[in-house]
Amino acid sequence: MKKTTLTSIFFRSFFIHATLNFRRMQNMGFGMALIPMIRELRLQKKDAVKILTAHLQMFNTHPYLSAPIIGSIVRLEEDHVAKGENSDTASIRQSLMASYAAIGDIFFWGAFRPFAAIVAVLLVHIGLAMAPVIFLLIYTPAHLWVRLKGFIEGYRKGKTGFEFIRALNLPAAAVRIRWITLMVLTGLMIWLARDGG
Repeated sequence: MKKTTLTSIFFRSFFIHATLNFRRMQNMGFGMALIPMIRELRLQKKDAVKILTAHLQMFNTHPYLSAPIIGSIVRLEEDHVAKGENSDTASIRQSLMASYAAIGDIFFWGAFRPFAAIVAVLLVHIGLAMAPVIFLLIYTPAHLWVRLKGFIEGYRKGKTGFEFIRALNLPAAAVRIRWITLMVLTGLMIWLARDGG
């Protein structure tokens, strides 16, 4: 697949939440991300409809981990079309969706974002006006890296693209970050109590 097509798919993955609906959640965003792939593969209309219909079923995962899933699915669909085989990607997508949702929620929203927020609050207390920018500088590069590297590895490895996310061991990292957050918060509370006394 051309780099421009992969780039377009990757950037479309950022908008997976834009069409969130209560019936099938992120399915439309997922389908929209696959359109550049379908265009490049020059599929017959019935084949394109079949692929899109399969991927317009219910889909709900952590938005930061949608790109690794999309990368794997693009590789698998490309391979199935090249070999003329029927696609089994919908079942792979479903199996990755739930586990990535849990991993992403635990790490990004349950540990890393609170950590970045506590650091920013500490910097505000010190009097640093750039604290909101520091928050973004702590938080944003991490999720952008996971999105990009996950997409690349998903596309490169296809069915085994999940190995990249597994190797990160985000649940264990979340536990460590929560302990660090707790220590920073404790230090902040002691400092505030001392300043108030």
